[in-house]
Amino acid sequence: MRTQLKRQAEAHSDHLAEIMKLKQNAVDSKVVREYETKLFEEKAKYKEQIGAMIGRMKAFEEAFKKRAYSEEAVQHSQALWRASQALVLRVKSALTHQDVKPLREEVEAIKKSAAKSDTFVQTVCAAFPIEALTKGVYSEQALRERFLDVQDSAYRVALVPESGATLPIVFLSYLQSLFIIRGLSGISAEEVRDEPTAKLNNLNTYEILERARYFVDRSDLLQAVKYMNLLQGGSKAVSSQWVADALVYLETETAAKALLSHAASVTFVQ
Repeated sequence: MRTQLKRQAEAHSDHLAEIMKLKQNAVDSKVVREYETKLFEEKAKYKEQIGAMIGRMKAFEEAFKKRAYSEEAVQHSQALWRASQALVLRVKSALTHQDVKPLREEVEAIKKSAAKSDTFVQTVCAAFPIEALTKGVYSEQALRERFLDVQDSAYRVALVPESGATLPIVFLSYLQSLFIIRGLSGISAEEVRDEPTAKLNNLNTYEILERARYFVDRSDLLQAVKYMNLLQGGSKAVSSQWVADALVYLETETAAKALLSHAASVTFVQ
């Protein structure tokens, strides 16, 4: 009887132990699951925080690069504007022969001040006349003042052919220039507007010179040069240097103004 009771007690004890073990395992499994769930959530939060931090760092780095590029671009544009302005002032200040200096130094300064990626500046700088770089340019005011002497000389040799003439012909040409009434009697609207319909083939030397003077007085050197190119004979010979200098000025002025406008537009955009 005792043996049977003992066995029953042991069986009951084993059963209770088994139940406790199962409960403990269930509790342990729940704890493990909760722990794993919590760990997964914490890892997800950590990854999210790290991702956000990396995103902010990249945004900061990008903003820093943009700011650095913007500041560099502003510096280039300001330096370009100053260099272009210096070139324009140099051209305007050449009032006498002594003031005419080579512009190579100013053009090189413009090249250096521009950004390497600015192909416009490099293209325009390459278009400057070689005479402007090596000899210099007369200003518009100087060319207008010189034109008066050129006009007088062209009047005096109006009858002299380009190949030259005898002394009597030269004297006759000079004498005739004294009796020519100067001044433009009239100019057609087509000529003023530089229209293709303007009739220029029948103009004589004096009419050509007076029309050129008309446009010089109005600071239209380009149109004046067009008329001066119509001259023939001695008048063409004595005015050829003025025409050449005026063309160099016009080409240089166009390039200089293009650079100045470009520099101003780049500065404004920045």
